Amino acid sequence: MLFNGGCGHKYDNGPLESNMGPSQLVTGIHVENLPGAAKITYQIPEDPSLAYVLARIQTRKGTIREFKASRYTNTLMIDGFDKAEEYRVELYSVNRSEVLSDVTIVPVTPLTPPYLMAFQTMDINADFGGVKVTFENDTKADLGIFLYGRDSLGRLEVLDSYFTNLKEGFHSFRGYKDTEQRFGVFIRDRWGNHSDTLFKDLTPLFEKELEKSKFKDVNFPGDYIPTYTAYIDKKYMWDNEWSTDYDAPYSNYRHFVTEGASIDGKPLSISFDLGEVYTLSRFRLNHYYTFINYSPRRYEVWGSANPDIDGSWDSWTKLVSYEQMKPSGTPGATATVADREVWLAGDNADIPSTMPPVRYIRIKSLENWAGHSWIAIKEITFWGNNQ
Repeated sequence: MLFNGGCGHKYDNGPLESNMGPSQLVTGIHVENLPGAAKITYQIPEDPSLAYVLARIQTRKGTIREFKASRYTNTLMIDGFDKAEEYRVELYSVNRSEVLSDVTIVPVTPLTPPYLMAFQTMDINADFGGVKVTFENDTKADLGIFLYGRDSLGRLEVLDSYFTNLKEGFHSFRGYKDTEQRFGVFIRDRWGNHSDTLFKDLTPLFEKELEKSKFKDVNFPGDYIPTYTAYIDKKYMWDNEWSTDYDAPYSNYRHFVTEGASIDGKPLSISFDLGEVYTLSRFRLNHYYTFINYSPRRYEVWGSANPDIDGSWDSWTKLVSYEQMKPSGTPGATATVADREVWLAGDNADIPSTMPPVRYIRIKSLENWAGHSWIAIKEITFWGNNQ
């Protein structure tokens, strides 16, 4: 209770109305069962005291969860169910005095939750430098993928995790020795529900980071021919220096850019020599700009062991197509935490093991964040083996 010392009035910050009579119950209840959820629709009573509709459920762990819908909507979405079983939803009308009506029990039977649907399709296999987890996430649910392995004392523990809401469910966990090890993976959703664990004994495939000291500049007919300066040169794409601060991306201003090329709507290509023949497993490209200007947005990485000197693409193999995605989708350099993490991690992509060994790399720029094909690169790194 609050008092106004100036005029002696007292104010109560409780409910705006003192009507203690419960609101009328909703009617015409209909349930639509969904993956891990239930959509409840109903008819709202013509009751001016109604403030909102309340649903309560008790989880298998004994936790009470509540869901509210204002008087201006006739729908309640109940989500986060852990299994495809029948649950009892308690439905109440709540008046402006926060008085609950009598309870209406609404049975719901959600379909298989997305995290279990994904786990049913999950597999784990050896990959270069680690293991690759694949699964299907058709509902685009927010999922966490957790990797089990043995620590230095031989105990099984969570080694790494990956979070996604993409439909294309795959991720490679890297940094593991090429010796047989026991790995396990499980899935957790944003409500804390988690699947069983899939275990396999796997031997990661050998890979190493390519020695950038062996990289060389090379140009083929049709490529962009650079105009080099003290701070713009292809060699700065493999000098192992790039910014790790989104707010200071140009702290190391030495980079490579094709500024000055013709803007005619056609793709633009640049090439370089890895120094020897490798079977490539993956690459990473670190950007100079932050989702703006000449940062590559859509591009292709091509390779060849013995390219034609005429510059034609007949002797080249497309290793991977890539599109840089900004999680927030907002224009310009303004960024969310997720945007910053994506930029800092760089563009990472696996190169299929079916690709032939290559020595020369050709990057074809299709579109940058400014809408044409100029390309600016701060650093590019490759992994693979030459055994």
